[in-house]
Amino acid sequence: MMNEEELIELLEDEWDAGTDTGFFEHFRGGNFESESFERVLGLINKINFGDHLLIDRRIVGLIWFMPNLMRINLWRFEEKEHCKILSAIEELEGTLMRLFGGP
Repeated sequence: MMNEEELIELLEDEWDAGTDTGFFEHFRGGNFESESFERVLGLINKINFGDHLLIDRRIVGLIWFMPNLMRINLWRFEEKEHCKILSAIEELEGTLMRLFGGP
């Protein structure tokens, strides 16, 4: 597993309005960037909690809301882009399900 502080910093960069590369800030502005989305997925796929029973709440806080934010902001996009974005949301949810498990 990568260092928790490094992971938190990389995740925060994806949410940060002050960076040029933050996926979620661009998404809120109505701009879906496939390469940036793939970077987010790649970052999440690198996470391995192993046998840890407790996960830093900052990590959970930066990850759990990702699909919800995308769904909430779907209205910002033209209808012709909805299918591509909904597919990305499903991919993200599947990635998070593998990471955290599910009911």
